[in-house]
Formats: sequence, C-alpha cells, structure tokens
Amino acid sequence: MTKRSYTITHFDRFATHLREAVANALIKTIYPNQKNRTFTDLDSYMTIHQVKEIIRNNALEVTDDDCPIVDLKCMDNAWTQIDVGLYNATLSKLAASGDIECGWDDKTNNMTFWPKEKTKE
Repeated sequence: MTKRSYTITHFDRFATHLREAVANALIKTIYPNQKNRTFTDLDSYMTIHQVKEIIRNNALEVTDDDCPIVDLKCMDNAWTQIDVGLYNATLSKLAASGDIECGWDDKTNNMTFWPKEKTKE
C-alpha cells in the first residue's frame, strides 16, 4: 500500500481552518449539548503563526515556497498539539481570571488545576 502525502498550498487559509476545526471539536467534547458555544478571539489562545509552526514541525518536509508536505500521521500529530495548546490556554485563562486555582506540583513536575473553593457569605 502506498503512503499518500499532501502538499498544503494555501497555508494561511489552511491553518486558519484547522485551528477553527480543532477549537470546535474541543468545544463539542466539553459541551456536547450546546450548539452555539464558540471560542472568541482565537488569536488570544493560539495564533495562526503558532498553528503554522506546529504544522511545519510535524510535516514530512516543507518546500522552498513554505508549502508543508504532510501525511495523515503528520496531521494527526499537529491536530493533537493544537488541541492540547488550546486546552492549556483555556486553563491558563481561567486561572488568570480567578475562575479556577492552579499551582506547581513538585512531585509530578506539572502545573495542577483545581476548582476554586466557594466562599460562604
């Protein structure tokens, strides 16, 4: 069986659509019953430049005119990295706004997030 590869020729448009698709899939995972929920200002979560870098880093190769050549495994890896990046940016924004708490766990060497304790009035 021949392994198929694809050349991305309209890279900016492709990256924009991929980021939107990943964001929409992430929203549907978190809110499966809500149809109108969307990310607002996706650039504040992950820029198109960052998405393009992820695609380039996972590509089989990149042509001289900046057209990544990818296969399905490359795109699966890129999708996962964009998904994790959007998810982590969301957690960071929630922590920064005070909606959740976070701290560094020295035992696991990871940032840990937990629900904010409700204050009694």
